[in-house]
Amino acid sequence: MAARVAEIMRVGAERAEVTAEEVIRELKKLGFSCIGNVVDWHNETVETESEDGKETKTVLVPRVTIIAKADL
Repeated sequence: MAARVAEIMRVGAERAEVTAEEVIRELKKLGFSCIGNVVDWHNETVETESEDGKETKTVLVPRVTIIAKADL
């Protein structure tokens, strides 16, 4: 049974053209990366009007900016 599982995994890896070592290396990069290096979270103040246009209110709106790969 174990030999058959190993054979299926080997064939699957050959088809994917990736080794378990490469997968682990990429997972390590993701696991130890800092999301703050590629995403910026901040609040922005925005003026809003009531539906009748008689009142204006300032509200905080959360903003997320994803940094372009070329800028990393």
